[in-house]
Amino acid sequence: MYIILAILLFGFLIFIHELGHYFFARLFKVSINEFAIGMGPRLVSKKSKKTGIVYSLRLFPIGGFVSMVGEDEDSDDENAFHKKPVWQRFIITVAGPSVNIIFGILVMTVYIALSPQFGSTTFGGFVKDAVVTESEAVLQDGDTIVAVDGHRVHIYSEMTYEIMRRGVEPIDITVIRDGEEITLSDVEFPTVTEKGAEFADINFMVYPLEKNLGNVVKESFFQSVNTIKMIWQSLYDLVRGRYGIE
Repeated sequence: MYIILAILLFGFLIFIHELGHYFFARLFKVSINEFAIGMGPRLVSKKSKKTGIVYSLRLFPIGGFVSMVGEDEDSDDENAFHKKPVWQRFIITVAGPSVNIIFGILVMTVYIALSPQFGSTTFGGFVKDAVVTESEAVLQDGDTIVAVDGHRVHIYSEMTYEIMRRGVEPIDITVIRDGEEITLSDVEFPTVTEKGAEFADINFMVYPLEKNLGNVVKESFFQSVNTIKMIWQSLYDLVRGRYGIE
């Protein structure tokens, strides 16, 4: 079941990616041979009587393409891709990944908007019965954390991720306190080990963030950026041996 859902989701992402290329190619009147989802032999296809474009679904759900006249070869067609102005070719080329990025941010926005509440980066005290290190006790109620070990943080998930990843050793925490930005040096967090990987333990609470349009947009943007960062850094940490395959 999960495999089928993954294939359908991947197919949809491919579809909107290629749709981005296709939309701007049509907008700039580029001649198109085929719009295909999937690779390999055609499963089904239909040729438009009006435009001559072939729309097809192919066997292997591992990609897709928009085949434009003059994309890979010279052509006498006045509407060939290579005869269009550079700025139009650039827009057509970047439209696919741009649509994927915009779609991802929109999905994240819906997810954030439907969340009952979300946390700020303002320290609200330690969890009951938490183990608090002496250096960690320098955090004060109302401190707004703006950087973790020199890395700026804007939202709660960014802050917790940076502390969990970097806080296995003493780190600097930069906060806004009474309107002034100060850095708390060599703050030590307790650590936990899960499946052989060590992480800092987030043992404090934060104040909730007011749910309004501005905060939803801010959360959506930085949550999207943070998700991308987490994926790449996790792969890096896997390669360098911090995390095991399990």
